[in-house]
Amino acid sequence: MPRTYSREEFMSLPTNDFVNLINDAKKPRVGVLIPDGTRKIGVIYYGLDSNSPEFEAKLFQRINKDLMEVVKLFFNHGLHTFFVPCLTNGNLARNEHYVEKAVRNGLEYILKSDEWLDFYDERKIRVKIYGDYERLTEMGFAEVADWISDVQARTAKFDRHILYFGIACSNREEMDRILDYAIDFHQEHGRRPSREELISWYYNGAVDDVDFFIRPTMFRDSDVQPPLISGVKTQMYFPIGPFPFLNTNMVREIFFDLLYNRTITHGNDTESLDNLTEAEAELINNYYTENRDKIIGLGNRIGDFWLPSGKIKSLKSDKRKIDE
Repeated sequence: MPRTYSREEFMSLPTNDFVNLINDAKKPRVGVLIPDGTRKIGVIYYGLDSNSPEFEAKLFQRINKDLMEVVKLFFNHGLHTFFVPCLTNGNLARNEHYVEKAVRNGLEYILKSDEWLDFYDERKIRVKIYGDYERLTEMGFAEVADWISDVQARTAKFDRHILYFGIACSNREEMDRILDYAIDFHQEHGRRPSREELISWYYNGAVDDVDFFIRPTMFRDSDVQPPLISGVKTQMYFPIGPFPFLNTNMVREIFFDLLYNRTITHGNDTESLDNLTEAEAELINNYYTENRDKIIGLGNRIGDFWLPSGKIKSLKSDKRKIDE
C-alpha cells in the first residue's frame, strides 16, 4: 500500500515523487480516454466554422496537438498503458466525407506525421493498434495498413509506455470477432483458449486490466471499453468538459481517488462494515438522506447538446481560436 497523503500533499507532490508513488503502488497502470466529440470541440471550443472547406484540416491539426498534450499529461504522471479509441464502428458508418477526413486528417497525424513519430521516439512509447482496422482497406484506405505496420515496427523496441489507438473498436462488433477467433482456436487446438491467450491475440501482447475509464461530456461508456480487460477493476470518471480541458489537477484528482478513496473488493466486501464506527455510519446515513432525491447522470438540453445537470454560469463557451 502506498504512503498515505492528504489531498493537499498529494496534489502538490513534485512530479518525480508523484511518479515514484504511482510506480510503487503499481496503480493506476492502464487507463482509457474517449476523445469524443471532435466536431463539437472544433465549433464550440476552437471557434471554427463547420461550413468552411478547411474545417476538418484545421480541426484535426489543432485537436491532435491537444491530444498529444493529454497523452503526455498521463504518461508524465506515471501511467504505463493508455488506450485511446479513435474511430468506432459507428464513426466508420457515417457519410463518406466524414470518414475520408477522419482518416486523411486524423489517423494520418497520429500514425505517420513527423510530430507524432518524434514524440514516440523521444518518450520511448510503443504504439499498438487494436480493433478491426482491416475494415479501412475494404473501404478504400489500403494505405492505412502500411501506416499501422510502419509505426508499430518503428516503436516495437520501446517499453517505457504503451499507447493503444482503437480503430473499428466498438465492443458489440469486436466481441463477435473474439468469439469467432475462439471457435477457430478450439477447432485447431481441441480446447478453449484461455483468457490470457485471447488477450494476447486481440491486443498483440499481454495487457493488465483497465484501472480507469474517462468519458468526457457524457455519462456513458459509448461501447468502447476495451474488451476482455475492462470491468473487474475499472473505475469510471466523467469530466464535464471535453478532453482538451484535462489538466494536471484533474489527473491528480483522479489518481488520488483511485489510490485512496475507492476500494476494489471483487464482491468480497467482508471487513468494511465490521470496521465501520457509529460516527462514520451516521455520517453516511446523513449523506444518503440529504441527497435521497438526487440522481447522478441527469442533464439538460441546449440546442442539440446534452449537458450534465448543474449550474450553468453562461451559454458563452470558452472558445480558443486556432492559430492561423
